[in-house]
Amino acid sequence: MAYSHVVQRWLPKRIILIRHGESLGTKDEDYISPDHNTPLTPQGVEQANQAGTLIRELLDCKSCNWQALPKSKVIGVREEDFGNFREPQKLKQLKEIRNKFGRFLYRFPEGESGADVYDRVSNIKRLPHDPEDELNVVIVSHGLAIRIFLMRWFRWTVEQFERLKNPKNCELRVMQLSDGGEYSLAIHHDEETLDAWGLSPKMK
Repeated sequence: MAYSHVVQRWLPKRIILIRHGESLGTKDEDYISPDHNTPLTPQGVEQANQAGTLIRELLDCKSCNWQALPKSKVIGVREEDFGNFREPQKLKQLKEIRNKFGRFLYRFPEGESGADVYDRVSNIKRLPHDPEDELNVVIVSHGLAIRIFLMRWFRWTVEQFERLKNPKNCELRVMQLSDGGEYSLAIHHDEETLDAWGLSPKMK
């Protein structure tokens, strides 16, 4: 019990994971551009606005104090590296091979595997804050990185990871700290939703 009290002094009350809004890259797989330069579509912008409204309602605050973290603290949750630029058809073929081999262990030529992303996520630094203040962390990232973040945090196996469905654009995954000092997805999300995401009973 004493340990839980100490842990809760620095852990955020909620870690809110959200996949980015629809971009030109997600709408058109033939679109080629460096990931950080890929713009959102008009629908993606609308999705982001709607997600912002949901987050404000979830936090129940009219004047939240938002602070952007340095990239050095969150770079671990960037997109999986698919390797150097290649023809769209070749990338589609590689993704088909990955789907057969497994998303976690397959490594793209000159790129990364899900296991590499797992190592990056494991190196995310703690977030210093005043323990007297309620801290909520919002991480906007990509589908695979979000699933691997959850895998790493909840210590899911590779087999359990492979069950997970990719979040839709701007869909939230809310991890909330329980009174016992552990995070749970079941505090904010109902059983039906967790089932739809691919969580087995042991993962809930």
